[in-house]
Amino acid sequence: MKAPGYLKKLLRPPVVFLLAGLLVLGSGLLLGYALFRAGGPSFSGLKWPKMLSFSPVAAVTKKLPIGKQFGSKIKALTKGSAKKTTAAAAKTAAPAPAAAAAPVVEAEAPPPPPPDYCLQLGAFTDLKKAQQLQATLKDRGYTAIIFEGIDTGYRPLHAVRISKFTDIDSATKAASDFTAKERLQAIVRPSDQL
Repeated sequence: MKAPGYLKKLLRPPVVFLLAGLLVLGSGLLLGYALFRAGGPSFSGLKWPKMLSFSPVAAVTKKLPIGKQFGSKIKALTKGSAKKTTAAAAKTAAPAPAAAAAPVVEAEAPPPPPPDYCLQLGAFTDLKKAQQLQATLKDRGYTAIIFEGIDTGYRPLHAVRISKFTDIDSATKAASDFTAKERLQAIVRPSDQL
C-alpha cells in the first residue's frame, strides 16, 4: 500500500523537526501554566545536580534526575507553595483597624483653563507671503505673529495672527471691528490651534 501525498510531505525531515519542536514547546507551555496555576514552585529547598553546565559527554555518562524523581520534587514544592499562598491570602484578608477604614476622598482635577482666542488674518503655505502680511500689519500699527503648524494635507502652514482674547465674544466683536476698519477679513481661532 502506498502512502498518500500529504503524508509524505508531513514526514519530510524539516516538517518532522518543526512538529517535534512544536510538541516540545506546547508541553513546556502546559507545564509552565500548571506550575503557575499551582502557585509556582519554590526551588529554595531543591538540591540541584552537580552538573549545572550541560555538556553532551556528561549527559551520556551521568544519569540525570528525570521522570518520577524530579517530578515528585516539583509536586512536593508546589503543594508547599500553594499552602503558603493561601496562608498569605488569609493574612491580607484580615480586617483593618478602624482608623484605616476611613473613606478615601478623591480630589477632582481642576477644569482646564478656557482657551485663548486670537484674530487670524491669513494662512499661507509660503513663509514669505506670511512675512509680507506681517510687515504690512506692522506698518499699520499692529503687532502680528506667525503661528506655524501642519494642515490636514501634512503641509507646513504659516498663520498670521494678532491680539489675544480670553473669551470668544470679545474676540468676535474685535474681528468684526477689524474687518470693517482695515478691509481685511479676520477670523477668530483658538490661539493654540490652526
